[in-house]
Amino acid sequence: MQIILKHTKGTTMVRELIQRPTPLKLSLCAQFAFRIKLAVTLGHLQSHSDQIRYANHQTKSSTLSSFAQRTS
Repeated sequence: MQIILKHTKGTTMVRELIQRPTPLKLSLCAQFAFRIKLAVTLGHLQSHSDQIRYANHQTKSSTLSSFAQRTS
């Protein structure tokens, strides 16, 4: 929505709310921005997932090494 000031008879101005269709350029930018935000969010979630896997891997390897030391 845009507020447009128009001159009418004399010197008075009238404010009109005009709802114009979004220009194609702006609508494409909005979709592109949404896709970037989605990609960043998914990448952030993936990095957390990798950290959890890495932590679990470290836990398993330390458990196995302590088990190997006990059985030797």
